[in-house]
Amino acid sequence: MNSTNGTLFVVVTVVLTLAIGMATFLTHYKFKSLVGGLMQSRVLIIGNEIQNNVEKSLSLGLSLRENNTLQALIERELRSDDLLTSILLFDTTGAVLYSTESAQQGTKADKLWLKASTTTSRESWLVSERNAFVAGIPIKNNFGITLGNIALSYTKKPLERCMGIIDNLLQVTALLLLLLTVISAFLLLVLAFTPYRKRLQAAEDDLALLIKDIDAVPHQPKHSDIDDPTPFLQRIREFIFSVRSAVSEIDAASTFIPTTNSKK
Repeated sequence: MNSTNGTLFVVVTVVLTLAIGMATFLTHYKFKSLVGGLMQSRVLIIGNEIQNNVEKSLSLGLSLRENNTLQALIERELRSDDLLTSILLFDTTGAVLYSTESAQQGTKADKLWLKASTTTSRESWLVSERNAFVAGIPIKNNFGITLGNIALSYTKKPLERCMGIIDNLLQVTALLLLLLTVISAFLLLVLAFTPYRKRLQAAEDDLALLIKDIDAVPHQPKHSDIDDPTPFLQRIREFIFSVRSAVSEIDAASTFIPTTNSKK
């Protein structure tokens, strides 16, 4: 019985650990996606303001290269949010036209940015780098033709700090939940299986008595040390004695089979 309880406890622990572990894993990525989406939405608000300003100037006939106010605009928007690390505008060829980092002006935008801006079917795109995210918004003229993109880089540190706090809470919650569910499920299963275990134990005891009885008096089924056998025990005993009687009859019949001599 103790062995059965131990096995049952191990099985319950393994099953619940896998279930709670998977739930914790999925919850982690759900929170990460939620927090990341909130950060992206916050950055895209600033990007949309820049986009509206640039597209208004395009509607007046100014090209991206001729708009002298864009540099001051992106520098002002960069200071409006501590989450941002840089803002730049590049055309469809990847040439950086304006940037809050002077070293980037005149260079080529990252290939991943250019690929994301040309393959996305949404109103914005996102690239994840090692220490930062880059959210992009296309710039279109009045005919819906894309002339360039706004790329807003923002740090991952707030996301990492937030996920660190969430992960700690998830770990503590998962451990407490695992402890409570394992104990509760184990006790419920033990209570549910107790009647069946008692029946199996009774059957095992009956079989042990039957084996002892048969070994003691193998050929005298009417004499037994068991005063009041259970129906289960009685049927098993009758079956065993019937099989033994059949074997005995077969052995007795085999002695009367004449042996044939193959020699002539």
